Amino acid sequence: MFSEHEDFIINNFGILIAESANALPLITIPKIYDVEEVGAIYEVYSAGIVSGKPIIIANTDGELVLYRLPDELLKWAEMCIEAFKDREVDVFPDKVEFGILDGHGYYANFLYESD
Repeated sequence: MFSEHEDFIINNFGILIAESANALPLITIPKIYDVEEVGAIYEVYSAGIVSGKPIIIANTDGELVLYRLPDELLKWAEMCIEAFKDREVDVFPDKVEFGILDGHGYYANFLYESD
């Protein structure tokens, strides 16, 4: 049925994803120079790890898109998985700000916006 997509699998959202995270588009994360600036904000529906690489599913222009995160955000993805697995806390969907703070590296912060 998916012969033309041999390198892909279907996740829980019904999205066709690559078995290798390297085939996924790398998320765009801006460099910011002080804590008053705002990074890129994505509506994130899921975080995970594929082939040892951190990934997210995010709403981009009304479509769910799978992105590869920089390796520096692997611990963040692991934290999201552990929060659900160990404590049954579902942190998604939520808006997440991603950025590279000059001199400090990558970050991912939940915005916890209420409806």
